[in-house]
Amino acid sequence: MTMRHGYCHAVPFLVIDHTIWDGEHGAFLYAQMNLIGFDEWNVLMLAADARTKEACDLAGHPGAVPAVTEVMTKRVIDWKHRHDIALEAYGMTATGGQGTTQGITREQYEAEHDTLRREIVDNVGWMKSRIISELLRVQG
Repeated sequence: MTMRHGYCHAVPFLVIDHTIWDGEHGAFLYAQMNLIGFDEWNVLMLAADARTKEACDLAGHPGAVPAVTEVMTKRVIDWKHRHDIALEAYGMTATGGQGTTQGITREQYEAEHDTLRREIVDNVGWMKSRIISELLRVQG
């Protein structure tokens, strides 16, 4: 963008923000879902200043957005709960111990895990477009 426009000062906006990654649910995202917060699927590059906003046709970085963090925290909690249920059905507890029953096979657990991971990435992708639309609307 800098080569094309002569100037571009863009900074990352994390849809699932650092407070979630660094908080009690971060281990679920990192360890169980094998996701990294600064990978492209979770990052929007937004303008850090008015000059970049105009020159590069980017929405301006809003700083922290508590409403987005709240929505994403609730979703991460729901995804974690679904993962814990799948682990239990597979016969493992979320802490790594043996569960009381084995209601699904390893293949079924892995399929559920992969589906859940795709859902997380897809949901964040959907949120990205919503966030950009709202920022452009508000920033006019």
